[in-house]
Amino acid sequence: MGIMEKILLVLFAVFALAFVMPSGLKTVAWTDFIFSVCGEELGLIGATIIMLLFAALILRGFWIALHARDRFGSLMVVGIMTLVGLQTFLNIGVVTGLLPTTGISLPFFSYGGTALTIQLAEMGVVLAGLSTKVLPQTMHRGAIQPTGIMAGKLQGAMPANTPRGSR
Repeated sequence: MGIMEKILLVLFAVFALAFVMPSGLKTVAWTDFIFSVCGEELGLIGATIIMLLFAALILRGFWIALHARDRFGSLMVVGIMTLVGLQTFLNIGVVTGLLPTTGISLPFFSYGGTALTIQLAEMGVVLAGLSTKVLPQTMHRGAIQPTGIMAGKLQGAMPANTPRGSR
């Protein structure tokens, strides 16, 4: 085997030129072993990108938990992201042979409508934890108190663009 064939073999393994020459060793694509199919089709770089995307999703979820507006929202987001992280770790561990087969699906990839629906609902809860806008309590004797520019005008304060000595 010449040097050019070795280079092509390495390029085939790294960049997954499976569309040119499929190997036929694939597992069933819609089972919990979908990561092995992705790894075979996309190669080492594609599998690494998938794992990095999962890591970015989980880290961003923990960032959202740190910036949540209350403790309940923060703990809920931490729980959801821990669930997604453990599910991802267990599935990739099973597919690579590091762990025994458990039947846990890869989030957002594996076949199953119920699992995908629940995972999308979980991501909705995580994104709801991102909204940090807290509405001020402006109620006084049953009436809504004006805020902002209107509050200054109604309380006799001068508008922001009026010079101080002109009043």
